[in-house]
Amino acid sequence: RRSHPLLTNIFTMKDSELIRRIRFIDREIATLTAERKTLEKEIISRALNRPHTPLTEAHREGRRATLSEDGEVLTVRFESDVLKASWAFDSPLTTTLQQSAADRFDALFRTKTTCERRIADGHKFRLLCHNELPETQAIAVIDALKDRDKNGIVKSKAVIE
Repeated sequence: RRSHPLLTNIFTMKDSELIRRIRFIDREIATLTAERKTLEKEIISRALNRPHTPLTEAHREGRRATLSEDGEVLTVRFESDVLKASWAFDSPLTTTLQQSAADRFDALFRTKTTCERRIADGHKFRLLCHNELPETQAIAVIDALKDRDKNGIVKSKAVIE
């Protein structure tokens, strides 16, 4: 590990020097964090427009795209689509899910004034759906739960590897 030259003299620094240095570091971190977020958004945007390959774990949904140029390589994982964890009981989604899950609705969801998945973990919930329902019904339930943006595009978690 390399240390900054100032750290070698840390015990001889005046309070004002320590304060100025920490404030400088905080500003640098904030600036670099904002820049990183902007760069990551652009990388994810570009990765969305590249060919995707499925993730190798067959039990997981998701795909990956690789950006590569001039010897630089970066992979972006688009993990399983985000499923809604809860929603208003009187919403159209409840009706859709009741129709799709039929008599197994209560095995999958808790209801109060909202409906909630009985299992919070999205992967485990998907497995429960496939255990509780015939394949076509499980697919319909999972599809209905996929969280979508205002344009109807399914939201998914993107991770830069």
